[in-house]
Amino acid sequence: MPEHARTLWQQLSLKAVVDDLPDMVFRSRVDGTVVYANQAYLDFHGLPAEDVIGRSFVDLSPPEERDVIQTVLMELQQLTPERPTRRNEHETRTVSGAPSWHEWSDQAIFDGGELLGFVSVGRDVTRRRLQQARAAFHLIHDSLTGLRNRRGLFRHLEGLLEEEWVPDIGVLYLDLNGFKAVNDTLGHRVGDMALVGCADALRAASGPRDLVCRLGGDEFVVVTAGPDGGAQADALVPALRDALAGLPHPLGASIGRSVPREGDTPATLLERADASMYAEKRSSSR
Repeated sequence: MPEHARTLWQQLSLKAVVDDLPDMVFRSRVDGTVVYANQAYLDFHGLPAEDVIGRSFVDLSPPEERDVIQTVLMELQQLTPERPTRRNEHETRTVSGAPSWHEWSDQAIFDGGELLGFVSVGRDVTRRRLQQARAAFHLIHDSLTGLRNRRGLFRHLEGLLEEEWVPDIGVLYLDLNGFKAVNDTLGHRVGDMALVGCADALRAASGPRDLVCRLGGDEFVVVTAGPDGGAQADALVPALRDALAGLPHPLGASIGRSVPREGDTPATLLERADASMYAEKRSSSR
């Protein structure tokens, strides 16, 4: 086979392989003009080849993303023979409007020191991103009620306490009264439903800036925030009691309170609220 025919055959074979890849592949000039796009790239944009070839990949992106993609092009133009590659993840939307994440690997093409263009490969990592988001959510949320768990509460308090000034918040520590009887007489399924009901009731009674958490078992925490978080915590207590008393299986609660002091950590803030709650529980049992 003549050399030119062998070269053409190799090029056609390579193009056929690239065209069938599930990853998006396109080649562009220095100014971003697309000179080749495989089928996956065309399918993602929902356009035929004649509407893609000859256009800038910046213009092919959704209008709300073009500033970001223009920055990407400028970064590509800064690649050098010594550092010819770029990798990043980019969030976009499919032609149907669904959110989508792609991991891009860009390779600058040089002839000597002259930059000729780029070859870019994009892999759909949406499933991985969603899995990571779900894992991150479950790390700080209670699986039964959907409220923040202890870890999520501590993260929230850490964010408030890391400021130089003492934040104006209140922490209410609730231990349910009467839940054990519900659990023991009606079963764990009804007990779980009761806990979900408690979570919903506490959320409904709290303000939009307040955070409701479940520490585990029948223990909940409400963090109030606002111009006077401590006073808001005091004012919220009757509403929380009424919300729990209005459930299908009415419950009471021993409620302790604490407000931040200089040098507090999430643990010390919670410990004082816990101690306050037990003091109320002991007082009411006399």
